[in-house]
Amino acid sequence: MTDTRAMTAAVLNALTSAIESASCLLSTGQESADTATVLAMVPLLWSSNEIFEALRRRMAVRCMEG
Repeated sequence: MTDTRAMTAAVLNALTSAIESASCLLSTGQESADTATVLAMVPLLWSSNEIFEALRRRMAVRCMEG
């Protein structure tokens, strides 16, 4: 059970860091009119969110199996 909690904490920490970094990049991109950077980050954020969500679901299923 401890391994599952540690894995969950690591995933949540990575997701939080990714969201914070992206928010900073997006705000900087808008201020400097760096449209290419902002447009490149959108699919990257979407795909990382999908990966983290799949991992979260997988861990939830394993935790339920027990």
